[in-house]
Amino acid sequence: MDKRLSTSAGVQENVAVTVVVPAYNAERFIERTLRTIIAQQGVDFEVIVVNDGSTDGTEEVVRSVLDSSQNSATFSRIIRTENSGVSSARNMGLISARGEYVIFFDSDDLMSKDCLSNIYRKARETRAEILAFGYDVVDFNGQTIRRFEDKYQYLCEPTDGRTVLLLMMKNKTWLWTGSVLYNKSFLRKHMHKYQAGATNGEDVEFTMKALYVAEKVVFEEQSLAKSVIRIRSASRINDYRHFHTVGALRRLRRFLEAHGAQREIMEMMDSNLIPRAYVGAIASLALGGFPSRKLINLMNVQIISEQIRRYEGQSMKDKLVKVLLMHFPNLYFSYLRYKGKRL
Repeated sequence: MDKRLSTSAGVQENVAVTVVVPAYNAERFIERTLRTIIAQQGVDFEVIVVNDGSTDGTEEVVRSVLDSSQNSATFSRIIRTENSGVSSARNMGLISARGEYVIFFDSDDLMSKDCLSNIYRKARETRAEILAFGYDVVDFNGQTIRRFEDKYQYLCEPTDGRTVLLLMMKNKTWLWTGSVLYNKSFLRKHMHKYQAGATNGEDVEFTMKALYVAEKVVFEEQSLAKSVIRIRSASRINDYRHFHTVGALRRLRRFLEAHGAQREIMEMMDSNLIPRAYVGAIASLALGGFPSRKLINLMNVQIISEQIRRYEGQSMKDKLVKVLLMHFPNLYFSYLRYKGKRL
């Protein structure tokens, strides 16, 4: 279904920004998210909610919000699909987008006031292919866990995407899915889309591939969104899908190699990003309560043990994690389970 819920712009078919919101069984929190989006002012925008086969009341909640008189969007649409995962849902939204620019926003995150007008104005003024901005990490009650400026840096001048990519790899800055505005023509020119079927790491893969081919990346130097951490989010799933991140980064490596990426980027992939993905998958399983015996068996698989040994990390904490995994894994797993119970 592709249904227009509001047509306040009459015959107008194009808008400045499309906000794509994939949603799966999100009835408990999507209303709050959508209300921060439909309240945006100062720019023509559309909202596309892709209902990814929800089995709860997600679509009814979405329809109620988008039908409300508070909806400032030029267009609002619900696209219903069979459950195919977040990547396919985002791709469907991108295919359907009318906007000059596109932003992908998750169903539990929050936009600050005038977010869209600020980032669209900056993107148009600078002719950015990618416009990044700050975001804060909060809990479901809105309490700040981490401010963007406390960990990452903005880039004050427009730059090429490869520079930003390397800074991301070094953890100096970060482009979160909901803090990036993409020029739609740029994405379509490079036939850029999310990897269907991937449930972890697909966002980093998408962002880093886009950065590598971008000639102009610009930062809006303020936090304009909130990434909400939920205890029972997809990242807490206790199964082997955590290794999808490994697959995403291996696909990214093949992409970079095929495009002749510089030596420093390839070395970062091999010594840091890919090994860290293996370490992170093991840690996520432990955090979710995966049995120690199964974790030890996983770590004895040759490719996993090799990647853990290869992991260099970028901080003393990284190096400590490596030592614990290699020599005291049960101690490390116990710590993570204790940590998990407190979340």
